[in-house]
Amino acid sequence: MSKVRINKRKEYREQLRMFISMSNALRRRIRQLFKDYSELAENLYNDIGEIPQEYYDDFYNDTLNILNRNARDTIISVGNRQHRLRLTKQEENEIDPIIVRYVATATAQNVRNITETTRKKIQADISLGLETGLSTDQIAKNIRKSTAFAPTRATLIARTESHQAMNYGNQEIAKRLGLTRPLKEWVSAMDERARSWHKNTDGQRVEIDKPFKILTPTAGGGVAEKELQYAGDPQGGATNVINCRCFVIYYDEGDIVE
Repeated sequence: MSKVRINKRKEYREQLRMFISMSNALRRRIRQLFKDYSELAENLYNDIGEIPQEYYDDFYNDTLNILNRNARDTIISVGNRQHRLRLTKQEENEIDPIIVRYVATATAQNVRNITETTRKKIQADISLGLETGLSTDQIAKNIRKSTAFAPTRATLIARTESHQAMNYGNQEIAKRLGLTRPLKEWVSAMDERARSWHKNTDGQRVEIDKPFKILTPTAGGGVAEKELQYAGDPQGGATNVINCRCFVIYYDEGDIVE
């Protein structure tokens, strides 16, 4: 395979632009989902005085459909981009197994977490309302305005899911490019908002199947070494994942990396 020339900061900027575009589109869909389900929850509580299990089942399924679509669009986009970079042709059925695996593991777990958090927030609003003697109508209104459906939560979910899908897709597609000795390198935003420990990881290079090792702060002032296969890897925990803007670049040992 012929060598390619890669500029690390340019590569970072292009991945960041793709991430912003993908996460913004997903954010709009999640905000609409939240609007619909906040109004439905208000109506249900007014009508029957509770939020039944069927509500959460439907919320789970609709959220899963939205995140499935986002994962497919994202992984297809990063796959096309990697092949354009190396001037190679994407093999038939190369992308589908990657999407299926991601959706069955990461997306499914993320949606379970989102649904359970939504349930807890709604139940907390109901419990508080009952304890303070609020009317059914007022509790219902509080449910509609719950932090479960806050725009900031929609944004956080969209960013986290898009970032994770992008980086997972990049990793799995890079493994299929037929590189002689594939390597990966962590690239941080390197601005004032970037985590200091992610800045310290900038430039760390490992073989594609080996993890990045990130010295991560822990509660109480300690430090733990976390192993992440890619930026946004859930193995790194919330401290490394939430609102992360790091990316990973992939290249062959013989490529020219600037």
